[in-house]
Amino acid sequence: MEALEVNRLVDLVFARVNLTRVRMLVLNLVLVLAGAGYVVFLSKVALPLPGTPVMISLGTFSVLSVGAILGSKRGAAAVGTFALSGAVGLPVFQGPATLGYVFGYIGAAYITGRLAERFHSNHNVFKTAAAFALGLVPVYFFGTVYLMMFLGITDLSVGISKAVAPFLLAEVVKVLASAVIFPSMHKIIEDKEKKWQKQ
Repeated sequence: MEALEVNRLVDLVFARVNLTRVRMLVLNLVLVLAGAGYVVFLSKVALPLPGTPVMISLGTFSVLSVGAILGSKRGAAAVGTFALSGAVGLPVFQGPATLGYVFGYIGAAYITGRLAERFHSNHNVFKTAAAFALGLVPVYFFGTVYLMMFLGITDLSVGISKAVAPFLLAEVVKVLASAVIFPSMHKIIEDKEKKWQKQ
């Protein structure tokens, strides 16, 4: 693997480490479990909002950043592990009203990771912002559909007012913060790799 050709941050970190197939499998498993734990931890950082049963949290930031860091497959696997742990009864979800968002989380991690792999979205402020914004689409699509069914809402505008509108400002802040954080992280790691190659 060429250190400067990979676009998933975690692969850039491990680019100069020679791993056997078994060790790579173990590493991927550890990364997926670590990613799931990261999502669980940040999803618990939440505050209630008036007018909606869904709390505002760092859940969306966690799943989008997992995709950007681990890539599409490992990111989706990490979020899938998070979702599965909640499905079997572990207390990782905010409540039954959030199940649609959780389903959308998997797609969000995959989309963000895929954009990082295909279009180098981690390298550039605008590409990172676009990747994270696109990753939010499945979260709020499935979140809105499920919340409307959960609350018995038939008016789409009412559903959007409860499932999307209360969180828009926070999501803009998260996207802008990510647009600064991830290209900076990529540049720092990449610069270190360049220095190592020159040694």
